Amino acid sequence: MKVDLANQSFENIRIQNTQLIGGNFVRCNLNGSEFDNVDISGMNLNNAQLFNCKWKNIKINKLNKLEGHSGIVSSVCISHDGTTLASGSFDNSIRLWNVKTGQQKAKLEGHSDQVLSVCFSPDGTTLASGSWDGTIRLWNAQTGQQQAKIDSHSICINSVCFSPNGTSLASGSYDNSILLWDVQKRQQIGKLDGHSGEINQVWFSPDVYSFMGCQNRIIKLQIGQSYQLRLHTVGFSPDCTVLASGSGNAFIGGDCSIRLRDVKTGIQKAKFDGHTSWVQSLCFSPDGNILASGSGDKSIRLWDVRISQQKAKLYGHNQYINSVCFSLDGIKLASGSEDKSIRLWDIKTGSQKSKLDGHTSSVYQVCFSLDGTTLASGSGSQNLKKNFDKTICLWNVQTGQEIAQLVGHTHTVSSVCFSPDGTQVASGSWDQSIRLWDIKIRQEIEPINKNCEQTQAQFKTPQYQNNRFSKDAISNITIVLISETPIFQASGALILKGEFINHQGVDLRSILRSEGCFFFDSQLDQHQKKN
Repeated sequence: MKVDLANQSFENIRIQNTQLIGGNFVRCNLNGSEFDNVDISGMNLNNAQLFNCKWKNIKINKLNKLEGHSGIVSSVCISHDGTTLASGSFDNSIRLWNVKTGQQKAKLEGHSDQVLSVCFSPDGTTLASGSWDGTIRLWNAQTGQQQAKIDSHSICINSVCFSPNGTSLASGSYDNSILLWDVQKRQQIGKLDGHSGEINQVWFSPDVYSFMGCQNRIIKLQIGQSYQLRLHTVGFSPDCTVLASGSGNAFIGGDCSIRLRDVKTGIQKAKFDGHTSWVQSLCFSPDGNILASGSGDKSIRLWDVRISQQKAKLYGHNQYINSVCFSLDGIKLASGSEDKSIRLWDIKTGSQKSKLDGHTSSVYQVCFSLDGTTLASGSGSQNLKKNFDKTICLWNVQTGQEIAQLVGHTHTVSSVCFSPDGTQVASGSWDQSIRLWDIKIRQEIEPINKNCEQTQAQFKTPQYQNNRFSKDAISNITIVLISETPIFQASGALILKGEFINHQGVDLRSILRSEGCFFFDSQLDQHQKKN
């Protein structure tokens, strides 16, 4: 039913196990109401009275947009325990966010230029960041205090990443070098030269891969020029003894090679030649025996690390490969391409298992869930054309069918990453936002909290009027309204005490405050203190 219930009295109403999606409850009396397992997505509660309510297990499709950055979000990373999200931005800052509530925990300032990469240590106590200012900074992930500043690269640092055991840190730079650092001593322990193209990214596999989902993506936007993707990847072997690195763009002097080096000595153990264009993405198999590489030459190559030979060459994409990612069991490989498609490959046979079509723009990143049943992909465009794809798609790996499309970003989705428990996906975008998505309900999680002072300054709360409601109003009612784009509203709603808890146990007062609700609790507290 599509019913207008404005100006009605529903005092002490009890509703459970149903939906009130899109219901119009403008200026209604909901005092003393009890909701249990009710979907209130799109409800209009403008100027309603919500005194002493008890709402629990509430579901709400409310956009979770983590706002704070004023520049492009270049990198996101989730801590090993899944509680904290770090984001690096072109606004020179790093933000730490509470994954469950979406609240900003800290703002880390110190870099004098764009932050291009962030990475948590395996134990989650330290965050490393690399910047266009040429420095690496180590931060206390709990307090947000800077612990160390490391200078060595001659120009910008595009990627930093901890080794799986947390004792070493690798950094890649536009100066064509990779540096290895002793984290405890803050000293350089190795320099890996040899590439003739810039080093744009480092990441660790498979141990760090197992909780980060897949590598971060770094986008460099050149003002006044066409967007240019420059990606170079580096990965540690499982035992942390070997480092693999891929070359930069051939058309700017890169050698298109992949090199394996001994981490302790820096000595090159092997060089893989075969790609005819830049190495866009690298990913180790979980056992460390196979290295997958995606390139601008439209091919994916599998390399046998033990014998230093090419194992297979995978063709299917007709544009360059933006991302490759192994499933945790090492049996499947996913690839995302500029040709708008995703391909799933059988590692044993080297054959294509399926082609996933659904995106209408380039696929920038692919990422397996840890159980290997779901694949996430982010899409976008380097060109500012109208109506390009800005979505995240979730795919059933077994069937190849699209199971959900997550819509909310207003620009290219350049990074996607599963949480360790597989219940959430974090996404970073050129729209300067990070969003958290609940995989089970396929919706964004509640938005970032805003404090009361900010809310009161932002919204004008109308004066309370003691309206009288008819005692003959309906005492119990169930309403279901199916709407494509329900918008939750609660501007001017009056709230006194009560509970508003969602199905994840999170207090919904932050959402109500952000929508312009007026809370009498603080007013009463002040009055009682005065008296």
